This record gives sequence, C-alpha cells and structure tokens, in this order.
Amino acid sequence: MTYHVRAISDIPHWILEDTNTHEPVTVVTQFLHYLQTRQYSEATLRAYAYGLRSFWDWLEEQGHDWSVVHRGDLVQYLESTQIPRGRLPGGRLSARTLNHRLAVLNSFFAWWQLVQDDPGLGNPAHTIPSPSGASSQGLLGHVRRRTLRQPLRVREDHALPQALPIQAVENLISHFHTVRDKAMALLMVMGGLRSMEVRALRFDDLDLGQGQVLVRGKGRRQRWVPLNDLTLTHVHRYILMERPSTSTTTIFVVQKGPHRGEPLSAAGLRSVFRYHRIVSDQAAVRPHRLRHTYATNLAQGGIDPAVLQRLMGHAHFDQTLAYIHLAPEPVRQAYDAAMAQWRRRQEGEPPCP
Repeated sequence: MTYHVRAISDIPHWILEDTNTHEPVTVVTQFLHYLQTRQYSEATLRAYAYGLRSFWDWLEEQGHDWSVVHRGDLVQYLESTQIPRGRLPGGRLSARTLNHRLAVLNSFFAWWQLVQDDPGLGNPAHTIPSPSGASSQGLLGHVRRRTLRQPLRVREDHALPQALPIQAVENLISHFHTVRDKAMALLMVMGGLRSMEVRALRFDDLDLGQGQVLVRGKGRRQRWVPLNDLTLTHVHRYILMERPSTSTTTIFVVQKGPHRGEPLSAAGLRSVFRYHRIVSDQAAVRPHRLRHTYATNLAQGGIDPAVLQRLMGHAHFDQTLAYIHLAPEPVRQAYDAAMAQWRRRQEGEPPCP
C-alpha cells in the first residue's frame, strides 16, 4: 500500500500521505479542507480520505497521473476491484462501497473544476443527463423532469434492514463488563441512535427531567428522542459512578489506558462490540443492527410512519418505509382485511348472464 490515511489535530482532521516519505498529497489535503469549510462531518471527511486513498493506490500501480484521468481509466479502476455480491474474503468491495468511492471521485473532480474555474477540464466521473421526460414525478406521474444518471454506477442489492431477536440482544448486553458499554448499547436498541450519534452525545444534550436526549444526526439534523427508564438509569449510573474525571463535555470517554478521559473513538466502539460478539457467540449483533431492531419493533407496534421517520432522523421517507414493510403483523392484517372486502364484493355481485 503506497498511501495511507492519518488523523491529525489540524484542519482537515484527516490527510492522505505517502507511506514512505510521509509527505501529504497536496491536492487531496486541499480538497478535504474545502469539505471542512463546507462543514462536512469528521466521519464524512474520513470516508472521503479513504476513498481517495484507494484511488491513489490504484493510480500508483498503473503509473497514471490523476490530473489526466479519463472515463476509460475509471472503467479500469472499476474492473480492478472484481466486485462480488456482498463483502467477501480477499479485500474485495461490495457494490455499495464502490459506488460510494465513485461518488467521492465525482465530488473530487467537480471541486477541481471549480477551483481551476475551467469547465473545459472535464470530470471523468460526472453524471449524464437522461433524455428529457425520462422520469416522472407526482402522484399521477404528470410532472416530468430531467434526471441525472451515473454511467459507472454498480447495481446494488437492496436488502431490507435486518432486525435481531431480542434474546440475541440480551445475551450480548449481559456480557458487557461496564455500565458505559451497556448504556451505549441501550441507546442504540432502545433509542435508535447510530453509533456515531452515541459517541457525539454531550452533557448539554441530556434532559433527564423529560427523559429524552438531543441527537445530532447526519446532515447536521437534530432531533429529540425519548428514552425508557432502563436506558436513562444506565446513562445516569455511568456518569455518576464510572466515568473518569475529565474536562471533555462528551459523555462517553475512554475508561483506561494512555487515552483515559478522551472521547471514545469509532475504532474504540467497534472493538468493544467485536470482543463481546465473540465472547457471547452473537456474531450477528452489530451496532447498526441494534438501530434496525429498534425501528422494526416500533413498526410492528403500529407507530405512525411520520413519527418513526422523525425518531430515526431519516432525511427521506423511503428510508422509513423499509421498516414498515418489515412489520409482518400490520401487513398481514391489512392484507386479510382487503381480501375479506374483496370476497364480500364478489359474493354480492349478481352472476354473469
């Protein structure tokens, strides 16, 4: 691997640098600084940095210069990944991951056009307008608009979110040694928080009197999420009994070691779950599946879809509908009611002459 991504304290938080010389790739650093200026989250900066690292490694292998890359080169980059269906051993990428990396390249080359103020430079990863009238909007399909399509996009399997059996969740949580870890897991499975949202929680976000927490989600969207007594109790106990004394306002911090008292990192949270998945023999229990379980349980309970969208912090209603489709009991009830009405209508009609 020729390049690697490193976290730094300066802006941007992540840089791409040469593994041998430790010299940063200037153009990538400038691009990440641009994203930082546009107030992209640290998680997004990290994802973009790793996406560009993959491309820069490929450029080095092929002996290409990034500034003269053409669409045909990106086709070769696409083919070099040998995309399987889903994540498989051998370091190969899923279609979803590769589509994200192609989107990163689209943003990078679009930024380069912008700073050079030269549309003639071209963007090898740009989208192509579909023929006029190729897409329709509106309930009756009466509003037509031109859409953009990505010619290099890879077909993805649109799998439904996977919920977990409650017994599997209980087995995992029972193996946690600290109140901190139990509190984090409960915030995900009882509050629907993403792992990054749990790590970002601050003391100002807690409203113990009202039993709720202010969550800062993707796209800087904020939402209030109510919490049950069990989750609130564990969060409160952790703060009073277990949390190290530190000046940071972030709630969940490192418990021990040289980084004691520092905010818990994404890698640190993943390592906690990875260890306890092995110990409890619950390989399927991952942080994001706890969030899926929360949404599925609410959907099965008949919650209003608009309320579920608000609780989950979804930007688009289609994301929420995936959980509504997962709820078998309401779907079956609606199906049975519709079939019964159809049968009654059939029985009430006169026979054909």
